[in-house]
Amino acid sequence: MIDFGLSEDQEALQRAAREFLAAECPPALVRDNAAAGDGIPRALYKKMADLGWIGLAVPEAMGGLGLSTVDLTLVLEEIGRAVVPGPFLPTQLVIAALVRAGTKEQRAAWLPRFLAADAFGTLAFVEGDQALDPAGTQTTAKRTKDGWTLTGTKLFVQDAPGADVFLVPARTKAGTKTAGISLFLIERGAKGVRTKPQDGFDRWVSVRAGRITRSPSRQYVSADVVGVAAPVRDFAGRIVAAVNVSAPKFRFEDRLDEAGERVHAAAADLSRAVGFDPEAASILAPWSSRSSSPSAVGT
Repeated sequence: MIDFGLSEDQEALQRAAREFLAAECPPALVRDNAAAGDGIPRALYKKMADLGWIGLAVPEAMGGLGLSTVDLTLVLEEIGRAVVPGPFLPTQLVIAALVRAGTKEQRAAWLPRFLAADAFGTLAFVEGDQALDPAGTQTTAKRTKDGWTLTGTKLFVQDAPGADVFLVPARTKAGTKTAGISLFLIERGAKGVRTKPQDGFDRWVSVRAGRITRSPSRQYVSADVVGVAAPVRDFAGRIVAAVNVSAPKFRFEDRLDEAGERVHAAAADLSRAVGFDPEAASILAPWSSRSSSPSAVGT
């Protein structure tokens, strides 16, 4: 029989992540950070880097901890639960592309900085009316004597204000399918890069996005994105789901707990009004919406 449960080490990791974020990322920090210029609570990220979180799924030979995607997913679930602001997730996507398709020079230049929380990255892929898949890429890349020149606009780039480098898919060959699409690293300060804030805000998460337009890039990540698209997309799907599913889940549980507390208080008030023992009122509204132990995550 296959055991889909978590190992003792994984349960300990998730429990430690939950306790750490409860202490280091309270709601007040999330609210205060919404007004920050680049949206990154850098002191918090330095502590997460010291714990090895940013390099959890990076091979040991590249400076990471060499753990599995499941381990990273457990931490990301807790990051979603605590509504941790900043580019942890998009940086993981850039790291995944470098690990799977980057050159030695690119890895040496960026991985140590990412893992130490000295730099952050993000994926810039959404375009005007494109479908949300590689085939919809319209940005073009042309080889020049200095490397490559990219022309196009990317919209809704998550955590763009704090990103030091953008991972950008662009077409090196004309077409409408996935063939001929390559990945490029473009530094924020590269000549021709323009960013425009596109801020939004909901009750829970500050959405910090932007757009980037035309830039030359000498940093060529892979000869053809088709060769790395499947594993990177699979990796991205799992870790994005961990954050996007866990955050609403735990917010809902918070509301259940809050509602339960109100029911208890109302029952106690009612019991006092009619002369019952307030302690006995608890039997009128038994409530427990959240398990005390971390939940299991499958792959």
